[in-house]
Amino acid sequence: MDFTNDLIDWSGLPQVQEVRFARLAKNFRLLSMIRAGISCFFWAVVILLAIIFIQLWDLFYILSAIGFWVVLASFLLLRAWKLYAFKGYALREHDMLYKSGWIWKRLVAVPYNRIQHVEVRRGPLEEMLDLRKLQIFTAGGSASDLSISGLDPEQAEQLRLFISEKTGLDEEE
Repeated sequence: MDFTNDLIDWSGLPQVQEVRFARLAKNFRLLSMIRAGISCFFWAVVILLAIIFIQLWDLFYILSAIGFWVVLASFLLLRAWKLYAFKGYALREHDMLYKSGWIWKRLVAVPYNRIQHVEVRRGPLEEMLDLRKLQIFTAGGSASDLSISGLDPEQAEQLRLFISEKTGLDEEE
């Protein structure tokens, strides 16, 4: 038998741009802003402790630290605000797509036949805002391979049931 490695015609492949992505819950933007605010507070404490312990009482160092914090906090808050518009998921016949990222864009495709486990979770902030996180575990990984935060509870449960049905996970339980 002869080995061949022919080129594939790109024009016949499915186009991702044609996929319509579902948006996350509107409360996800608030969740992102709260998380960014917590990060900003953490960095303010770190900078303040650095000034105190290193004893940088010179006005130049204090203004530099404040300037650094303002730039960092602005970036974190802007990023949190913009993330909502750039996240989404799509269900297709053989896989699930998830897009994210404002600056560093990411597109993940998870084939249903690789999914081993699906969970719906919530943390304290998600509980407060009535949001859920869908975690998808695939073969060969010890952590969740795909995590979608910011789903409505009903939406998260519908996705979990659909994926479980599509992958045959219900038959195993």
